[in-house]
Amino acid sequence: MALPHAPQTNARHAPLRAAGPAAALALLAALAGAQAGCQDAAASKAEPLSQAQQVQRVTVAHAALGPRTQVWHAHGVLAPADTVSLAFEVGGRLSARPIAVGDRLAADALVARVEAEPYRNARAAARAEVSRWQAQRDQSQRDLKRARTLEARGALPAAQAEANGAGAEALGAAVAGARAQAAEADRRLARTVLRAPYAAVVAAVFAEPGELLAPGQPVALLHAEGPLEVALSLTDDLADRLRLGDVVQVSVPGEAEDRTARVVELARSALGPGQLVPARLKLDADGGLRAGQAVEVRVSMPAGEALRVPLRSVADPSGSGPWVYRVTGDHVDRVPVSLGALDGDSVTITSGLQPGDAVVTSHLMGLLPGQPVQVTP
Repeated sequence: MALPHAPQTNARHAPLRAAGPAAALALLAALAGAQAGCQDAAASKAEPLSQAQQVQRVTVAHAALGPRTQVWHAHGVLAPADTVSLAFEVGGRLSARPIAVGDRLAADALVARVEAEPYRNARAAARAEVSRWQAQRDQSQRDLKRARTLEARGALPAAQAEANGAGAEALGAAVAGARAQAAEADRRLARTVLRAPYAAVVAAVFAEPGELLAPGQPVALLHAEGPLEVALSLTDDLADRLRLGDVVQVSVPGEAEDRTARVVELARSALGPGQLVPARLKLDADGGLRAGQAVEVRVSMPAGEALRVPLRSVADPSGSGPWVYRVTGDHVDRVPVSLGALDGDSVTITSGLQPGDAVVTSHLMGLLPGQPVQVTP
């Protein structure tokens, strides 16, 4: 007789069935937790840290107090050390002017002449007057000598002799006056010729041959040969600080390097209310320069202490809101600052920082406020 068929049981599922519903729920929860952990790990690998969380390697510099230099700027013009405007002391018609602009003249070179004939005639008349008065004086002296002789013999009253003496003295004075007039006529004749007082270059001419000139009317402007100077006008504030002999910097357009100059003339006051103070500077070297060139003068003077940082640590230095990154602990803070004067590759800080503050000098545009940093040498 065949035996009845017994149902078969899967040994792997036997414990689960034997454990009941509670054990099954616990196992499912464990599996779900493991799956969630795997998903979080995968997510963490897929999502990198934000920029604000990344540590950035930076270099820093410290804000430091140092001597402050104040800089003044002024504009000047190159000019010869000596300039003269020539004019005749006497009037007359210009008969010759053998010069032109740009001519180089030696000392005592002829510049111009006026017609001299009227002055020669005046000199001749003055000399004739001298001769006339001398003749009268000589005659008067002879008459006086005879009168003294007759007076001594009693043949002439003393009063008459005294009168002859007074007349002789008056004629002597007339001779002296005539001689002075003749000397003046000589001088005026000599002034009909205009000559260069020293070696110079003709900078301008103001009169043409045939023109009738008044005394003192300019004929030519001469620039002395020799070193050039800087003529400029200064504000009262700057003039009060400068002293004769002070060294300043002169910037010439088109030249990469500044030239140096020294203060050689400095007026004691301005030319009038609201006017500037005139001054002159002597260039240490003027090769390649010419009179009339415009230059910029820069005067630097100590003005106490100032807080400085490297210019490269300042973002937007020429804008309306410059700022720096200051290192605080292990992160950076963005700090607005107010800037003063530039001094080489550093800049003065007038507000926003304290001495000793560390400011970032690299990767400014790659940082965010609050971002952690690592300072490297």
